[in-house]
Amino acid sequence: MLFPVRCYTCNTVLAQHRIAYEQATRACDSGETAAAVLDARGVTRLCCRRMFLGYVDILSEHLSFAQTDMHLDSQGTVLRRKPTRTITVSCD
Repeated sequence: MLFPVRCYTCNTVLAQHRIAYEQATRACDSGETAAAVLDARGVTRLCCRRMFLGYVDILSEHLSFAQTDMHLDSQGTVLRRKPTRTITVSCD
């Protein structure tokens, strides 16, 4: 999921602060807290701060997994990334 462009609650534009926030929080030796970084960028509302603090980059997590079939164990269990057939079950 991509970072939201605007705050869901107050509709303030947040996308312009995302790159600076990520760069500042990744620099471990700077010693700055997330609160100090957001204060410096002018993000003061709690609803906007939660957009930064609660954001998880799911896309990078998803791309870290292989896109090919995986053999899970010695019994032949295979995790198929692209199933060859689908089964439809009626709900009658």
